[in-house]
Amino acid sequence: MLILHIDIEGGFGGSSRSLAKLVGGLQNILPNYNSVVLCKANGPIEILYENMGVQCEVFPHMFSRIPLPKYNFRNLLTAIPQLFSIIRLHKKIVSINPDVVHFNYAGLLFNGLLLKLSGYKGIIIIHSRVVWPDNFFGNVFNYLLRYATDKVVAIAEPVRQSHVHNGLPDNKVAIIHNPSNVAAAHSVNHDWQKPCTISYFGTIGNLKGPHRLIELADKLQELEFPYVINVFGAAPRRKSLTKKLDDELNSIIERQNSSDELYRFIYHGHVNDPEEQIAKSDFIVRPSLSNDPWGRDVIETMALGRVIVATGEFDGFVKNKQNGFLVGEWDVDTVAKVIIDTWKNPENYAHICKNAFDFAVVEFHPLTAAKKFVAILGALGVK
Repeated sequence: MLILHIDIEGGFGGSSRSLAKLVGGLQNILPNYNSVVLCKANGPIEILYENMGVQCEVFPHMFSRIPLPKYNFRNLLTAIPQLFSIIRLHKKIVSINPDVVHFNYAGLLFNGLLLKLSGYKGIIIIHSRVVWPDNFFGNVFNYLLRYATDKVVAIAEPVRQSHVHNGLPDNKVAIIHNPSNVAAAHSVNHDWQKPCTISYFGTIGNLKGPHRLIELADKLQELEFPYVINVFGAAPRRKSLTKKLDDELNSIIERQNSSDELYRFIYHGHVNDPEEQIAKSDFIVRPSLSNDPWGRDVIETMALGRVIVATGEFDGFVKNKQNGFLVGEWDVDTVAKVIIDTWKNPENYAHICKNAFDFAVVEFHPLTAAKKFVAILGALGVK
């Protein structure tokens, strides 16, 4: 069986890393499984696939759009120059002739539609990774998605619910949590007298809320709580005609320039080894404006036995005060108190770390994701 996985990244984001873990899991449980991965851009994931013995090819001609809460007309207008990429990717897929096409991002649904319209006889699976808005465009895109795929895979229950609410049949959507490395929990053996290490991983863009790390840094310094705050990530690679996408990055760098030895605020840019950096951290903060505590940073933090502090209320992954912390809407006073109180209680800190790992070793194991993926294929008639 040949599965073609199509990745709109090149290892620079969580979805790309999750796909690689899934492919590795499939290799372990499917004896007759062969895979080809198409990546939109060169990136660190190529090396990982090479080490796995998986054929990976960079194919930049990919058109991807999903519905937005607003600015949808602008979003579609800026897409016009890229429409021909749908045809180019279609031809590439046909030339590979896979038994299964797995689009790793729902924005690629237009190629799923074209495959269906052209008579493709294989199976199409589309991964959905964000909550779609409940508006006209969300309804239209869901209608198109219904005919573009044989199955939608959502990464969390809120993502699944957004599709069902917007008209996708309930039996059309399955859930597979993003997989991660869960070989062994990193020991909790910190010098509690040293400054606490707090890290952020994600795009330096307004929806991810990295500017909130500046608020947190100021608050912790006001409370005389020494820290090292690490910011990992890069500004969006896309361009905008109406927004200055580097404003957030500039504010991060400006805050770095005003830090000192006792209260250190450091911008690192993109890193190829987030897991290593998470393991060196004491807390990971996800200050997302979207209140979506199910991202890659949440999963990898728990899988490495570290403490996540995230905005939002969905407790499918993070159980508040048990294996991490949910703070609802962002409130810097609340976040600062959670970090300080937990850091000053080593026994409770270690307990939360252990609970996080114990949860992740079951829910986020690559074999767990691979088995669910195989079950979907079986239900669709793939042998």
